[in-house]
Formats: sequence, C-alpha cells, structure tokens
Amino acid sequence: MHRSLALLLAILLTSFSITSVGFAAQGGELRFELSQRSAHRVQLSLLDDEGSGHGRSSSSFALADLAGLDRSAMASSEATPISFALVREAGRIDCSGSGERGTAKGFCRFVADRAFADYLNGQGLARPSEREAFALVMVGASRRLVQAIAAARYPTPDLDDLTALTALGVTEDYIAQLAASSYRPADISDLIAFKALGGTPADVRAIRGSKVNLISADELIRLRIAGLLP
Repeated sequence: MHRSLALLLAILLTSFSITSVGFAAQGGELRFELSQRSAHRVQLSLLDDEGSGHGRSSSSFALADLAGLDRSAMASSEATPISFALVREAGRIDCSGSGERGTAKGFCRFVADRAFADYLNGQGLARPSEREAFALVMVGASRRLVQAIAAARYPTPDLDDLTALTALGVTEDYIAQLAASSYRPADISDLIAFKALGGTPADVRAIRGSKVNLISADELIRLRIAGLLP
C-alpha cells in the first residue's frame, strides 16, 4: 500500500517513543535524571547503566504519575534520599537515588507485567519483548485502547502500532467516534497517520455531510495535508 507523507510524519512523531528505549532489552539497572519542569510536571530521563547517553529516553510526566515522589526531597538544599515508581498496565519502573535543588539522580529497575503481556497475546498481538514492554510502559498503553480497536472492528495493531497510537494520544473515545462516523481504515497505519496530522471525527462527518464520496483513510489524509478539512 502507498505510504503517504502523512505516514512519514506519523513515524517521525512516534519514533522516539518506539526506538529510544531499546537499551532496556539488555536488562540491568537504568540511570535516571529527574528535573522539575513546572509546578505539576517533571522531566524523567532514563539512560543505560553506563551512562553513555546511548539509548536515552526522556519524557515529561505529571507529578501524580510518579508514585511516592517527594517534591520536598527534590527541593532540598542538600542531597536527600528520593524514590518513586512509574506504574502502568504494561509494567513498572522503580527508581531510587537522591535529590536536591530541583533535580534528582539515581538508578531504576524495570519489571514487565506478565498479565498484560498475556492479555495482549490473547487479543492477537505478539507477547512483548522487554524492549517493547518498556516502550508500552513509557507511553501508558492500556487494555481499554486495545478493546476499543477490537470493538470498532479495526485492523489489529502490532505492538509498535499500539505504542504509536498511545503516544499520539489516541483514546477509546476517539476510536468510538471515528467508527460511529463510518471511518474504516484499511490498515492501522492509516489511523496512526490520520491522528498524527490532527484528523478528527468531525473531519469525517464534514466530508459525509457535504456528500463527498471520499471516506478512505488515504483520501482523508490527502485532504488533511492539502488543508481542505475544517
């Protein structure tokens, strides 16, 4: 199938989430660096245990996402013990170290969730490798999204597709609204590309409302690129 400019854009937008965490497959400890971004958000960077910078993953998280994080420890004027955990359906990352003056450093351990891997496998997806499970944790992949895709009778995503969809903010409500608007992607990559370009259920409804016989994913993407959608 032809890969449009939209798909290329989708790959560029999601490749960091997919490829930057490959180092986790080697196991062992990960180094972390944590810094305050705003009153409610922090930047979490994870590196390989040698700290070489190869395989760095850096993402912004809400403070509430990091269970057990003590903000006062980060704000301390001297090194203070700190610990927190990123707990998601695909697994968890437990970190401990020390913080001061708005930053923290230390080490983390990643553990994949076997029940989530079993669930994905039961839904027709492959069982995630360590690298794939780590990527799913970082973006916050969920059973709800998998269920919504299946309920809409959309093509079953592979693990990289699921990571990309989650990273782009595709939700079960978004899927349900698209399906209700008669959006039927022939391939899940079409959905990824459409979302990456800001495509919405309203775009599909607008086309149908104007009685334009143009509802395929590729054609919707071309309209979005051309700026012909409201």
